[in-house]
Amino acid sequence: MKPILSPVVVAMPPPPPPPGGPNQIFWLWTTGGPGTPNFPRPGADHRPGEPDWAPQGLDVFLEAIATTRQSILILDPFFDLPIGLRAIWDFLPYSTATEIKILTTKKDSNARIMEWLTEKKNTRPIEIRKSAIDFHDRFAALDGELWHFGSTVGGAFPKFSATTRGWSSNEFREVFMRLWKDVE
Repeated sequence: MKPILSPVVVAMPPPPPPPGGPNQIFWLWTTGGPGTPNFPRPGADHRPGEPDWAPQGLDVFLEAIATTRQSILILDPFFDLPIGLRAIWDFLPYSTATEIKILTTKKDSNARIMEWLTEKKNTRPIEIRKSAIDFHDRFAALDGELWHFGSTVGGAFPKFSATTRGWSSNEFREVFMRLWKDVE
């Protein structure tokens, strides 16, 4: 493992929106029911592990996963099997991405996800690594588009949050790949 470097903060202007559409924001209130995405409203506060709770990903993100042709990069410190992977799993087979990389900091995510992938007889090129660098925000780069999640990538965490999309992922890809190589 390479030594952890001192943090360097560099202020960068946000990248321009991609051609063909403005940036978008989605308000999420996932209650385990069919109403995702919705503006917040009263509802049951189900949790992973409860028998009646199942992750409900953000529909527009799941569609984007299914139509990704080259690369899926996920940077989410808490991405795991119960919330993250299970929310997007049914849509991954439709993607033709040859690069699927997940970078997390959660202690047992890698082992649990790999165990589940083996059980599901996964043949996708999914790579998972645990970062030594602590980070907070959650991002996904699908081909050239950057998504930012207030909660778990996919939007399935059962709390009020928001997701934004619509930026170029070029600079994010550079940051992601540096973090990825730091744990080789």
